[in-house]
Amino acid sequence: MAMYSKRQDARKNGKGLLEKFSKKREAANAKKEEQIQQKSKAAELKSIEATKDREKKRIQAEKAKEKERLAIIKKNELKQAKGLEGAEQVEVQKQLAEQERKRLLREKEVKAKEVEKEIAKAKKLAVLTKKKAKEEAVKLVEVRRAEKEKYEDELMRIKEKIVDAKSKGKHNVVRLLQDKLKQMQADKNKKLRAPPKRPGAGSKKKSGGAAGAKSKGRKVFDPAKEYG
Repeated sequence: MAMYSKRQDARKNGKGLLEKFSKKREAANAKKEEQIQQKSKAAELKSIEATKDREKKRIQAEKAKEKERLAIIKKNELKQAKGLEGAEQVEVQKQLAEQERKRLLREKEVKAKEVEKEIAKAKKLAVLTKKKAKEEAVKLVEVRRAEKEKYEDELMRIKEKIVDAKSKGKHNVVRLLQDKLKQMQADKNKKLRAPPKRPGAGSKKKSGGAAGAKSKGRKVFDPAKEYG
């Protein structure tokens, strides 16, 4: 009984070894638990910070990647725009070259038509000139034929008058008629030696001894008028 009371007293006063060790163990366990909780909390905080840091880095990486993607797109667009601009320039140059080619072709066609017109005009003029020359040649032949007929008629008439004057013994008349006949023949030969004149060319001035004498105011006996 005495020992039991002492143990009870000792337990009540906390002087028992069991209680003392028990309290120490509980205190150590509590401290250990607290340390574990602190470590766990620190680890959790560290994990959260690491997660935040990773998320931040991920976001930054995505932003950088997106920025790079946009830069590539912009660069490609610039290249495409330059390519289109270059293609447009090439197309413009082609169009200008085509326009210049068409302009030169039109000029050549116009010049060719002008040359054709000039050639046609020259041919037409040559035909007209040839036709006119032929007509003038025909007229000249007609004039010469008429002059020849007139000359032969006049020659025959004078010869008839000479024969008639001889039969009548009019020697002066015969001599004058013979002189006139010689003059006509001389004029004829002179005219044959002279270059031919085109119809309508030259003056219409009359020539000849009797006409010349008349133009000077001299009165000459004309047997053709006398015996005409």
